Amino acid sequence: MWPQTDGRGEFEGGSKHELDRRRIWDYEIIDAYQKRGGGLIILHMALQEGTGAEFSKRIGLAMGQRDPAIPTTYAGLLAWPVTVTPAGHNSPILKDLPAKIKFEDELYWPMFGDQTRVTTLVTSPSFPAGKQSSRLPDSLEELDGKAWPVMWTTEVGQGKVFGTVLGHNFFTFNDPYFRIILLRAMAWTMNESFDPFKPLVTLHLGR
Repeated sequence: MWPQTDGRGEFEGGSKHELDRRRIWDYEIIDAYQKRGGGLIILHMALQEGTGAEFSKRIGLAMGQRDPAIPTTYAGLLAWPVTVTPAGHNSPILKDLPAKIKFEDELYWPMFGDQTRVTTLVTSPSFPAGKQSSRLPDSLEELDGKAWPVMWTTEVGQGKVFGTVLGHNFFTFNDPYFRIILLRAMAWTMNESFDPFKPLVTLHLGR
């Protein structure tokens, strides 16, 4: 889901990205898919594409190659709970879940896109811009106090989109809360009931 655009030749044959259409999104296919009601779930590094400008039109918010003069805000190891927004509490995706949920994962910002055109479900503060860190903070006072989007939904054409910055660590997918959220999001994007997904929440669950 993450097109390579640095020309390193990771596809067979080592073709350069500008000559290899497998390295870029085919937006005509995505647009037609969303127009007819196709849903999308976009996780973690799948958010990154080009500058993020075009991709954000399809998924709400996207990461991209940005001006190096603009510092990246990077949470590193998530050591504090994320916050469910009022819209999140009203969403079937996070219904009845706690107001604060702790995940052990990696977050990064900022993302390209118009936040007024997405429904932000979950937010988190971060380290101040330019102060990237992979260590755990000594206190929450080190954070910037802002509400950066962690999960959101949007609708494009007739299609629904769920996006989240979470998903870096394999064990995130073994977290029962994350499983509930992800499987509910799948049901929501497909306009289906969550009930058939319920057995998957605890299937092979372990730490």
